[in-house]
Amino acid sequence: IADEVVRQYGVRRPTVVHNVFPLSDRSVTTTEERRGGEGTVSLYWYSQVIGPRRGLEEAVTALSQLPPTVHLHLRGNRDESYAESLASLATELGVENRVHVLAPAPPDALVSLARQHDIGLALEQPTTLNRRLCVTNKFFTYLLGGIAVAGTDTPGQRSMMSLVPGVGFTYPAGDANSLARGLSALVNDPAALAAAKQTAYEHA
Repeated sequence: IADEVVRQYGVRRPTVVHNVFPLSDRSVTTTEERRGGEGTVSLYWYSQVIGPRRGLEEAVTALSQLPPTVHLHLRGNRDESYAESLASLATELGVENRVHVLAPAPPDALVSLARQHDIGLALEQPTTLNRRLCVTNKFFTYLLGGIAVAGTDTPGQRSMMSLVPGVGFTYPAGDANSLARGLSALVNDPAALAAAKQTAYEHA
């Protein structure tokens, strides 16, 4: 985004401050416990609103290609009409019992809550210039939470992934099959998943 500001307005390049969070957020007390039992893998996504144009359909589609021990957890306020359509898709694909909606949480609890999962989904859709260039706070939350990252291959996220090698993978937005393949490589290799999680925390 700083580079685009220079390109569009001809100003001196702004100082970039990443939207990161304090280490102490990892220890914020919450009433929620680890998602899933022994042998399960938890995929996690959060935002203010669970709504359209956020890549959630491809996440549910990818989920249907993964073992039944993999569950998807979505946190945020529900857009009711969209929630119904997403639930219909999950039912159609036979994963309705593996998609879980969680209540919104205060900002200082988000890192601690992310720790309860295994792979964070950064599903930014390249629908606008800002969406293509930005790196949202969830990306940094996942790193500090010590969970692997699966993200769309937008310029912003591609750039960030190059700075934190080993934390996960990117895939073309809209390509649920590619997302499923990337997730499968982690889900079916516990050692690789554990290494990605540890690397994420070390980078954070």
